[in-house]
Amino acid sequence: GTCTAGQCGDSLYWSIENDTLFITGTGAMYDYNYPDNRAPWQALAITSVSLPEGITSIGDYAFLSCSDLTSVTIPNSVTHIGNSAFLGCTDLTSVSIPNSVTSLGEYAFGYCTSLTSIIIPNSVTSISPLAFSGCSGLTSVSLPNSITGIGDGTFAGCRLLTSITIPAAVTSIGAYAFTACFGLTSITCEATTPPSCGTDCFVHIGSSLSNRRKMECVHQHPSYRRHVSGRGSDRTCRRGPCRAGIKYGNDHLAHRIRSRYVCP
Repeated sequence: GTCTAGQCGDSLYWSIENDTLFITGTGAMYDYNYPDNRAPWQALAITSVSLPEGITSIGDYAFLSCSDLTSVTIPNSVTHIGNSAFLGCTDLTSVSIPNSVTSLGEYAFGYCTSLTSIIIPNSVTSISPLAFSGCSGLTSVSLPNSITGIGDGTFAGCRLLTSITIPAAVTSIGAYAFTACFGLTSITCEATTPPSCGTDCFVHIGSSLSNRRKMECVHQHPSYRRHVSGRGSDRTCRRGPCRAGIKYGNDHLAHRIRSRYVCP
């Protein structure tokens, strides 16, 4: 028959009762992988998870494609959420990330298509690549002032996201970080020095924008010699001298998407 109890860490144990996964004990959860070493409960239709105070990490691929899981509360003892920990949890509508968490793995919440909002705590200093990619129902993201970097593809495909505020401490935005965020029309950058941006970090954004060439440039850094559209322009920011911007390679510019770019 199907196993409904076992060990999932050196000092962690699991059992299932009425579609709820109960994990007890302390310490780090085992890391799993796909397809050779999947978590033992992945074949079972769990709808909720009870995690104990004392668990310190959620392992790689721990809840991969647990598509019936609707909510999870992560205790304050957790410091790390592993790669693909909740990847493909398509019914997950809410998750609470505590201030104890310092790192989120790649694809940690990737393709959680029912997730509508996320608050990342101040304990997190950087967001790994693809951590929230494909979260197509995500409408609200709160980034902490503590983060210094946003990884490659972190929010790619979050098509319902309409606005984002980049905190002042962010020095880099990875390639494709916000690509295919079709609803994104407001970007506020709080930094006085523009963050460096990887390839096409804001490509395919805005409800009527097919690519960044349709952005309207409202201010140009002195070293910037060519308008994004290729037509050439030296405009002045309508809100006064811009103190923020986006960097593409060696080109700096503060820009707005339509009329909604907010200068700090």
